[in-house]
Amino acid sequence: MIIFTRHARNRMRRDKVNEADVDDCVGSPEFERAQGGGKVEAWNGYREGFLKVVYRLREVNTLVITVTVKRKRPNWAQS
Repeated sequence: MIIFTRHARNRMRRDKVNEADVDDCVGSPEFERAQGGGKVEAWNGYREGFLKVVYRLREVNTLVITVTVKRKRPNWAQS
């Protein structure tokens, strides 16, 4: 089960990203890396750029912290 913070919902509404796209990015990302504090950064190709989702896995659910549409792939990702 995925739970969205208010911040994530506002970003999704602003950038017109739906829950299915976020679920796909969390479930099968093209690029992924761990961040501090148990957070994970996931990236997928999206429209003409990339979708970046930062989330935290919890025992019962997944908490999506933020959703951002980017133009370029992350520098740390391999080509």
